[in-house]
Amino acid sequence: MDDLTFALSERMRSATWPDRWMTLSEIDAELDDLNFWERAGLKVWSAEGRRHWLRAVLAKKDPEGRSIWLRMGARYKHFALVRLNRGDVDDYLTWVAETRAARTRRAEELLAGQHVVSAVVLHPLAGSPGDCARHADGLTRELIDSVRDEHVAGRLREIWAIYESAGLCDAMAAVRVCRLFCALCTLYVEWRGAGREVLRKAVDRAEQWLGSRLCFGVEEDVDEPAAQAG
Repeated sequence: MDDLTFALSERMRSATWPDRWMTLSEIDAELDDLNFWERAGLKVWSAEGRRHWLRAVLAKKDPEGRSIWLRMGARYKHFALVRLNRGDVDDYLTWVAETRAARTRRAEELLAGQHVVSAVVLHPLAGSPGDCARHADGLTRELIDSVRDEHVAGRLREIWAIYESAGLCDAMAAVRVCRLFCALCTLYVEWRGAGREVLRKAVDRAEQWLGSRLCFGVEEDVDEPAAQAG
């Protein structure tokens, strides 16, 4: 964990931090009131830049692979504070179950060719289109390699070969294909899934990256997959 992430973690787990789930904008404002950005040398960042950084940092895990922060809808809370409140734990576990069910429904709709999300574009701070395309390709390959059933993995490689031969140099095309394979692997995890934990983690990594690189209309209202609690 780098020094800035550690400082944020210590601040958001402290007894003086508001004991409630907070949106990115609320966290940004609270940190601003506490002079966190100024002390960190990031006062010159725009509000959008700070929220983009927060979104990426709040998805990080500790060295054992456990979530440092939990996300419930568009709101976040440090795991150290969540585990002190039984109501928070119950609410989060309910949200996990509902989110997984919703994700499965979205995957089914996407594979059925139904219109799921409109106006999806790369985030202004997502990085260069070329880097996004390469990373999306890498995540797609990781998803396929995480499938333990060789027959299913072989079918996925055949599908991937069709897109690969087309040369996915366009960032949005690569991202859409990555979302398609996320949908395929989500359904495999939920319905069958030998070695499902390895694949579930690969799906979570891919969807967390996609969530940080895409704008889905009102961005903060988009649910990301539930993180693995510590």
